[in-house]
Amino acid sequence: MLSKRHRASLMALTISAGFGIGTIAAEELPKFEELDKNDDGRLSLEEAKEDPDIAARFALADHDRNGYLTREEFNLRAQH
Repeated sequence: MLSKRHRASLMALTISAGFGIGTIAAEELPKFEELDKNDDGRLSLEEAKEDPDIAARFALADHDRNGYLTREEFNLRAQH
């Protein structure tokens, strides 16, 4: 059985594919869990710096301007 975290990742990837992200190979997108080094369920700018693309779009992806990316904000970032 998949863990809650893995089910959420799989669901996000499935939904993302339906929004036209199919042109980007899934292997090319960093996984949220890989970047979330302290496993708190959100990405700080320091954690995001592991991927230059995410770091460059961090401010735009941080919709609520709290200084962190939630999984939802992260997944939306991949669509743009």
